[in-house]
Amino acid sequence: MDYQGLTGITTLEIQLNDNGGEYPIPQNQILENRRIIGLCILANPSTDHKSKTGRAIISDTEMAAGYLTLQKNSNKFVDTVPLNFFTTKSSDDRFVKLSINDGFDPSMSSIQFKGLTTGFTGDSVQIIFLYDNTEICK
Repeated sequence: MDYQGLTGITTLEIQLNDNGGEYPIPQNQILENRRIIGLCILANPSTDHKSKTGRAIISDTEMAAGYLTLQKNSNKFVDTVPLNFFTTKSSDDRFVKLSINDGFDPSMSSIQFKGLTTGFTGDSVQIIFLYDNTEICK
């Protein structure tokens, strides 16, 4: 698959707990200042995938209750979109193409779980971002 402009890939891990249904996106200077051209979330149908820190990745059933919001200032680039929209199997070559020209603000972005707020202790969601390595001038 052709991802024109792709010069970098990075992964963000959102560590979950049983304290509530909304989890902020962790700070990442790369993604705050680069043009984001796509993202995906690895599906976990057999519940055996691990995050980059060794935590369990949430199951596909749990993923079905999750939503993603990416925002900068008052602009919501991704507005409460189901996590399943972004999921892919490791054998797929599928990323959701985006064009977020000047990054996003992690402090205004989050993953939310609707109707499912327990059972996450020790689990994570891992989002893979594709970006153009050109830093945006502020």
